[in-house]
Amino acid sequence: MTDIENKKQALSKYKGYELELKSLHLKIRELESKISSIKAQQMSDMPPAPFTAKGGNEAINDLVDLKAYYESLHKKTINECKKIELMINGLDDPMQRTALRCLYLNNLNWDQTMDKLRCSKTSLHNLLIEALNKIKL
Repeated sequence: MTDIENKKQALSKYKGYELELKSLHLKIRELESKISSIKAQQMSDMPPAPFTAKGGNEAINDLVDLKAYYESLHKKTINECKKIELMINGLDDPMQRTALRCLYLNNLNWDQTMDKLRCSKTSLHNLLIEALNKIKL
């Protein structure tokens, strides 16, 4: 795999990271809700929910541990996104930065990117090649 292909692959991971962040965020909120529900049940005379079969405090501890795990994954994924953004922001040319952002961070296609930059396909291609040659992994 060439250097440019490696850089394209690294940039392409951004889309996956965005989806992963949304998924992790939902999972964290779900766990917070379960934790709150168990705590509320402990303070009332309500029968325990099915997910508290272990007992209130043990179930809460398990959920808190799981939440911490998902939060660490969330933080790691955010850091991966930041690395990609810093890689793009390291370019001096604003047109190169914009071209990469449009295609890799904003999920625009080539036609949309050409419209945004007001350039031809050849000009966009040249911008991308120059940008990919300059960025550092």
